[in-house]
Amino acid sequence: MNLIDIIKQNREYKLSTSKKEVKIAILANISLQTLKPILEYHLILKDINAEIIILGFNNFIEESKNTSYDWYLFFWETINLSEGIKGNYFHYSEDKKRALADKILTEIKITLAQIENATSIIFNTFSEYIFEFDPIAIDDSFNIAKYLNDSLRSLKQMNLKLFNLDSLIQQIGQKNVYDYRQFYSTSSLYTQVFFQDYAKKTASFLFNRIGGQKKMLVLDADNTLWRGIIGEDGLQGISCDINDPIGKVYNEVQLLYKFFKDQGVLLALCSKNNSEDVESVFMFKSQMVLKSDDFIIKKVNWRPKNENIIEIAQEANIGLESIVFIDDSKFEIELINSNLPEVKTILVSSNYSEYPQQIKEIYSLFFNSTKTKEDSNKTQLYHEEKNRKKSNKFKDINEYIDSLGLEIFISKNESIELSRCSQLTQKTNQFNFTSQRYSETQISRMSTSKDWLIISIKLIDKFGDYGTTGLMILKFDKEKSFLDTFLLSCRILGRKVEIKFFEILMEELKRKKTEVLIAKYIPSKKNLQVKNFLDSVGMSLVSEDLNSGEKKYKMFIKEYTSKENISIKIN
Repeated sequence: MNLIDIIKQNREYKLSTSKKEVKIAILANISLQTLKPILEYHLILKDINAEIIILGFNNFIEESKNTSYDWYLFFWETINLSEGIKGNYFHYSEDKKRALADKILTEIKITLAQIENATSIIFNTFSEYIFEFDPIAIDDSFNIAKYLNDSLRSLKQMNLKLFNLDSLIQQIGQKNVYDYRQFYSTSSLYTQVFFQDYAKKTASFLFNRIGGQKKMLVLDADNTLWRGIIGEDGLQGISCDINDPIGKVYNEVQLLYKFFKDQGVLLALCSKNNSEDVESVFMFKSQMVLKSDDFIIKKVNWRPKNENIIEIAQEANIGLESIVFIDDSKFEIELINSNLPEVKTILVSSNYSEYPQQIKEIYSLFFNSTKTKEDSNKTQLYHEEKNRKKSNKFKDINEYIDSLGLEIFISKNESIELSRCSQLTQKTNQFNFTSQRYSETQISRMSTSKDWLIISIKLIDKFGDYGTTGLMILKFDKEKSFLDTFLLSCRILGRKVEIKFFEILMEELKRKKTEVLIAKYIPSKKNLQVKNFLDSVGMSLVSEDLNSGEKKYKMFIKEYTSKENISIKIN
């Protein structure tokens, strides 16, 4: 799509959407007017209504002062670090390079400190080979860009995320990235090709940070996990062996899937096969990287795959929009596209050597800025949940809950796990009253303030540890308290933990001698199940907006009484 059509489509979206704006500021020492509509367009494709402001040119400290944007993007380019550096770089002594680098680093630290409350900052790394025209002959004894990048990576600012610019430049190719004709006349360095790829990756990152990331890979088996068809070729005829030219491709792909799983991505199997044949591969094919237990759900049968995928989503308690389906069959891919358009599909390339690269390219769909203990243990957590369900032979839900031996461990303010609590706000969509999204920096600041209270809970039972799965955030104003966030991970629902969590909240407010609790429900596409929860625990409805569906509630703390006697131990 050309730039004129992009601008037109952006304008139409702005006129039709009621989505809240995400405010994004771009700070740069080059001209970026072309990036603004392109980035807006890629965000619109993900239904993100962004207001993008390009702040003043080449004045980072002053332009970042007293600003309040949700996101910041930094294009602090090596080629424009100082006036005249373009022609003079190789005439600089090492001392002069080092002095310039230290000056820039000081400016970076001041600038970042001024926006430490932002939700997220994306800072492009400095290109380490922008002046490299002969990689053999030129010996750059002190590379300014490398020095600055190493310094950036050592910073501990929690809302800072580095975008490896040279990695993207390598993927596109320098000849397709830079347009020096525009640079010398207008200080515009990059081509539209670069802006398109940059915007696409940045939009994916922003989308993931507000709860849009994918959660599960559903994989076919034949010609997807291994080369060949197990039902026809047998164990000896299929290949995923590093000693085989074709098999090593599938071995590499399995290693990639294993990496995804270790990062918290759920794996499921959906294959038209005899289940005994597929299990024999996991049991007896020693070259297999993936094992049967790496998959939380396996649907190996002859039913239509769209039916199987619906069941997989239901059993995993995730939405279809959270699934990526990978298959080598055009028929199966089209079946899913036609019947389950919410599912992202990937057709395995007929050129098998391209297959590993296909999988690397979809990692951004699942990207986690911070890996937590819960991510590493996610597959184990789902297997433990299966064991719970197998043991469910009780006459009613209360008897079943009693049998689990549930225990809640409470953490408050400074004792909470910042990365996990931030992740919960960004990923929890179903049991979440307000869908507020917070960075680690924001939660850290609230946890040390006397005006805020943050409580997280970890849940365990006789089968295992669910991890940190609940979070509430309250703000205090004299005798009043405002329930900013109340959420629970979907994997602990159905155990009445939400009611116990609310009791914990009320006990805490009584200890603090708070008189009134004010709360609200803000509807989203995914949180319908909590629409009436506040009513059910005795809060009084104050008002309801019939257009937006937003509801406001109030409760006098002394009037609260527990609705149920729930046998969950509190620690």
